[in-house]
Amino acid sequence: MTDLGTELCRQNRRRDGREALRLGMQLGVDCGALALAERARAELTAGGGRRPRLELTGVNALTPAERRVCEMAADGALTNRAIAQTLFVTEKTVELHLSSAYRKPGIRSRFQMATALGS
Repeated sequence: MTDLGTELCRQNRRRDGREALRLGMQLGVDCGALALAERARAELTAGGGRRPRLELTGVNALTPAERRVCEMAADGALTNRAIAQTLFVTEKTVELHLSSAYRKPGIRSRFQMATALGS
């Protein structure tokens, strides 16, 4: 998949190439072929933009901002409003980070977050 994605990108079929590279990167991570996953990641980065994450699902896929919000929410003592005020962001931003973070490890509530984070 990584080779296919690289070749598609070289043939100016970037959308198809990037999709194949993402799949190749994920398969590499799943199989433990981290060198292959890193090569796919490097090809994805060559087109510019933000570096793609090696982990696309699970707790390791959380962005730093999502992890910060989740750690505060996992405690259970803070409301979304309190988290927003502490981090100097809007309450809507906290809600977006939490909903995105719930999807990645496959949980449904902030109460499951502590278990998912290993806290």
